[in-house]
Amino acid sequence: MTRMICLRPVPCRKKDGIISFCAARCVRRMALFALFSFVFLLPVLAQGDGAAPEGLQQVLVPRNVFVGDRAELRCTFQSSVDFFAMAPASRIEDGVVLLDHEAAVFARHAEEYTVEHAVLQKAGTTCTLIITFVPWRTGAISFDEFDLAALCGASAGEAAFPVRPSLVEISSLADKVAASAVRPPLPPLLLPGTSYVLWVGILLILLLLVGTGFLLARFSALVRCVSGIRENAGFYWNARSARRRLSVLGRKKCPDIQFAGQWQAVMRAYLSYRFGISFSSVTARGIAPLITRRTGDMLDIEQDNALSSLTALFIRTDYIRFAGGSIDSRLLPAAEHEAVFAPGERERIIALSCQAIAALEQVGAGGSDV
Repeated sequence: MTRMICLRPVPCRKKDGIISFCAARCVRRMALFALFSFVFLLPVLAQGDGAAPEGLQQVLVPRNVFVGDRAELRCTFQSSVDFFAMAPASRIEDGVVLLDHEAAVFARHAEEYTVEHAVLQKAGTTCTLIITFVPWRTGAISFDEFDLAALCGASAGEAAFPVRPSLVEISSLADKVAASAVRPPLPPLLLPGTSYVLWVGILLILLLLVGTGFLLARFSALVRCVSGIRENAGFYWNARSARRRLSVLGRKKCPDIQFAGQWQAVMRAYLSYRFGISFSSVTARGIAPLITRRTGDMLDIEQDNALSSLTALFIRTDYIRFAGGSIDSRLLPAAEHEAVFAPGERERIIALSCQAIAALEQVGAGGSDV
């Protein structure tokens, strides 16, 4: 039979000077009942809003972390809460939930550490929270308590899931190496063979500087040398072109008047370029004196003979060009006065012209001004 508890006050009675009340006994029984009720209902209330993770275990990877190192704080706990269901689809990637690592709960400790990445993994009821951070001071670093559901991107109506990691100890590199003072900076390390490369580079730079200084000091002479090379190259191609045109003219079958006119055109063009003045309107007898003045009367015997031969060729070709049909061309003996070339005379004119060109190319080689 169930025993009933009487809550009605009982008249008190006095015995041996001690006063007892029935109401006091009832109060004690009600207090015990309330205590037992709280103990049995506490687990039920814990499953509501604000449920904390069960059996939170924390691991720091690597074990010894120094200032500026990248470390991972792994927090493992048991929970039946489906964080993947409350997180938006944009937060789920490769089987993990991407947490908001820029949240205010992390940003307020920017002077102590910087959270670079945070994810949540779940396998059954086992959840693993991974926080990647970089510490900026030694000693104990604390992470404030945060709502894991909010970091997952849960809506405002979802129940809070508070998580508070334990303190994290950041080691001191100075304590590890037993250093009490800041060491001076070390010189840069040189790879094997680097010194030889440096010395070779310095030597090349010095040679380049010396060469540049030499070129600057001899700049005017260098300019004159380059100009002389260009001028000699121009003379060479001018003489070669004249000899080639004369050779073509010697093989051409054309009237004597035409041959004489083309020969003079080739030779006058050659002389104009060689001596830098125009010979287009100079008479046959005026060519040699003009060349002599141009060269400063510095011609040797061979060159004088070449000029005499060249003058005779100009006179002869002028006679062929202009004496045809004149009275002089009918004088006797006909071999001397007739305005036609004798057999083999064209070949002789070409040969003498090439010899004259070869002799005139030596003008100025001894230093005379041309």
